[in-house]
Amino acid sequence: MILIVAIQNTLSQTRNEQLQKKNQAISKKGTGQQLHR
Repeated sequence: MILIVAIQNTLSQTRNEQLQKKNQAISKKGTGQQLHR
């Protein structure tokens, strides 16, 4: 069970990092569009 939780944590961390990079890229563009979450 611990292994499964560790994998899930790693996946969510990776996903969060990808979202942050995407948000930063959008912020740099300055399109001002709202993101659907």
